Amino acid sequence: MNQIKRLRKILFCIFFCICSLPEVKPGFSNIVVVDHLPVTEEIYNQIKITLGSDFRFVKFNTPQEAQFSKEMNHNINFYFINKLDHIDRPMNVKEECGPPQTKQSLPEYWTESYVKWSPLGTYLVTLHKNGVAVWGGADTFHRHMRYRNFMVKLVDFSPCEKYLVTYQSQEPSNPRDASEVDIKIFDVRSGKTIKDFKGRADDFSVRGAVASWPVFKWAGGNDDKYCAKLSKNTISIYETKTFNLLGDKPMEAVDVVDMCWSPTDSILALLKGGGKQPAKVVIVEIPSKVELRQKYLVGAIDCKMYWHNNGEYLAIKVDGHTSSRFEIFCLKERDIPIEVLEVENKVLAFAWEPNGQRFSVIHGDQPKPDCSFYSMHGRISKLEFFNVDKLQTMAKTEHLMATDIAWDPTGRYVTTTVTSAQETDNGFNMWSFDGKLLYRILKEDPLFQLDWRPTGTKHREGGKLRSALEE
Repeated sequence: MNQIKRLRKILFCIFFCICSLPEVKPGFSNIVVVDHLPVTEEIYNQIKITLGSDFRFVKFNTPQEAQFSKEMNHNINFYFINKLDHIDRPMNVKEECGPPQTKQSLPEYWTESYVKWSPLGTYLVTLHKNGVAVWGGADTFHRHMRYRNFMVKLVDFSPCEKYLVTYQSQEPSNPRDASEVDIKIFDVRSGKTIKDFKGRADDFSVRGAVASWPVFKWAGGNDDKYCAKLSKNTISIYETKTFNLLGDKPMEAVDVVDMCWSPTDSILALLKGGGKQPAKVVIVEIPSKVELRQKYLVGAIDCKMYWHNNGEYLAIKVDGHTSSRFEIFCLKERDIPIEVLEVENKVLAFAWEPNGQRFSVIHGDQPKPDCSFYSMHGRISKLEFFNVDKLQTMAKTEHLMATDIAWDPTGRYVTTTVTSAQETDNGFNMWSFDGKLLYRILKEDPLFQLDWRPTGTKHREGGKLRSALEE
């Protein structure tokens, strides 16, 4: 009953205002209603203020002044201020009721820093002062989850997008001190903080006081089973089911300066350097921590590791003083053999073919370096005899499983050989210079090497051969 009386009172006052202000245009956009004005009562010479139900109408010169007053004073000190022209809304309500229509609103600013896609393209991360937000969706792109961590500077995903890693640091008041770092690992779907790492920046670094990003590196495979953090002389490997240390303690890694996981397996490649001995590569299987292969890199000034996308090969670029070379580990072959590729000049870049056995190398000096392409199979068995003077092909043939090729000193003959690198069909074929097969010799015992005996008549014989070809 009190609410009905109050409503009647408000409507009467509105009607009185309308009748007493004939000069105001319909809509009353320059009038506001101030509600919940206090009521004072004098009791024993003391003033007692209680929250009342009184209200007043206030007229402004312009609608803009009325709107400004509403924005500045509404819901302050229990005052409720609304514009009088809002009474048009309940009077214009349609008799037929339908489902509400919501307008899709987009944020004015998507991010306050850079953005980052997840590895599989499922999510997009935006950075904000109070944390990070993850967006996604196949049909409608919407905010999936928010993760609270103030002033995040860097983010990273696990390969299968199960976990999100955030990096936050605070600069010290003393420039000589290291920064304070806070690294959090979140569950992407639930938004729950799985693990929190805090400490000085040099606790997460191997070289200097600046932590290299990403601090945590993830094992390959389809389950994000392990992640590892490299520190000075130790590697902390965590099982993601519990995020406890593997074996309850860090793995010893003296002089290790870099590490990288196989993209497909729980195999860790370690690069050691900085000690009295030459640099060394060590390949370790996880969780057993068994060493699968190692190789010293003699004469190395700088080294970098490149995993093949399918985990079949690991290429180590070894830079010397004047030249470079690649030590390529064949992970899928027995005993993990190593192939060496020498490059006479400086290597500028290296890249594996995304889904294949080939790789490319950019080498040489600026501004016109060379680009070379190689195949790890290498033994495609196809032979083409080409006349470089007439620029024409003389013959095309093949020698299956051939591993080596050698010309005789006179240039008349060429041999293709299957050595003990192949377990079967050891032997060699001898061809004429124009691609005719002269002999095919198979060996029952392993064949390790075939080499032509040098002669002192190669220049004279070569001249005769050229004359015969011209005739």
